[in-house]
Amino acid sequence: MRVLVCPESFSGGLSAHRAAQVIADGLSSTSADFDIRTIPLSMDDQIIETILAACPGEWREAVVLGEENTSIRVRYGLIQAGTAAVILPHRVSARTFGSPDMTSFGAGQLLKAVLQEKNVARVFWYLPEGTWPVDGGVGFLQALGVSLLDPNGKSVSWAAGSLARLTRVDFRGILPRLQQVEVVVAYPTPAALLGRQGAAWHWGSRTGANLITIERVEQGLSTLAQAIQRTHGGACHTLTGTGAGGGLGYGLALVGAKLRPAAQVLLENLDLLAQIRQVQLVITGQAQTDRQTLPQQIVPSVLRLCQQTGTPAVVLSGSVRPQELETVFNSGAWAVLNTLPSLMSTAQMLEEASTNLYFSAQQLGRLLLLGKKLNPPSVL
Repeated sequence: MRVLVCPESFSGGLSAHRAAQVIADGLSSTSADFDIRTIPLSMDDQIIETILAACPGEWREAVVLGEENTSIRVRYGLIQAGTAAVILPHRVSARTFGSPDMTSFGAGQLLKAVLQEKNVARVFWYLPEGTWPVDGGVGFLQALGVSLLDPNGKSVSWAAGSLARLTRVDFRGILPRLQQVEVVVAYPTPAALLGRQGAAWHWGSRTGANLITIERVEQGLSTLAQAIQRTHGGACHTLTGTGAGGGLGYGLALVGAKLRPAAQVLLENLDLLAQIRQVQLVITGQAQTDRQTLPQQIVPSVLRLCQQTGTPAVVLSGSVRPQELETVFNSGAWAVLNTLPSLMSTAQMLEEASTNLYFSAQQLGRLLLLGKKLNPPSVL
């Protein structure tokens, strides 16, 4: 039986890569007849690695501006015979929130480096959760040749706190090569640039910034959005995903990027539909499965692809409510197995996450073998 194992990450520090390997090990321990391929569906720093392993693709490297004005090396990937690039720009440490040197300038440099690849026609930007320079993409835009000017026509600092003097944004010097490529932004949460769910409040609260600092950054982002709207029209800052990456999603939208949910972009980059067509069973998984979390995660997208191809799918879940099972089944799952034994403390659950997941995969393997024994033609 050809099996595709493609889980998300699980709670307790069990990454998608580790979860995929544990499930594969548990399944293969029951029989050598399982032909298993793993594709971890990670929404973390290993996104590019996952895509390049599945496609396949190749690594490239660029030198960009990092924290404290130091140069760093950042890798990106080329896929689809070099016609598409996959980018995860450099993030920052939590202590830089609201500081004057907090900038996305290096992200703009990275895009410029990618666009030197003559065959690249599409660029995929991943902006997963984490700590980002919260400057609304100001540094990114300046690296690409956009001018941010005060009333005297002087350049405004890229620090979000300095944007109070901003009155005009001039795109005339922007890199011409941008007009020749399609840029797709993969955002993990649908937040817009401003507001309590926006870039400043989201990342400021995560890093423990005080209220005064968060409000100062928020005001800078608001000034930026007003200047853009005043000089170029439209309300781009209200678009879903513009708050992603500390507002880098906003800067990308201003240069014509398309903003899309990360799960959709990831599954397309992995060409998961084609991968599913080649197998007889899909095993996916996640930390929690219920009516509230299911629509927002990767697993539902995997199940929809399985429905499209008629491929049976099984979900291994760290936690699932029995009363929610019907919803999950209607989403395309043939079975949902709870990987956590009852009567366990939270500490035990976290400590034994790998063991429990392995045991569940092993039990699934034995059930598949039982099905073969009972009714061979309908199973294998």
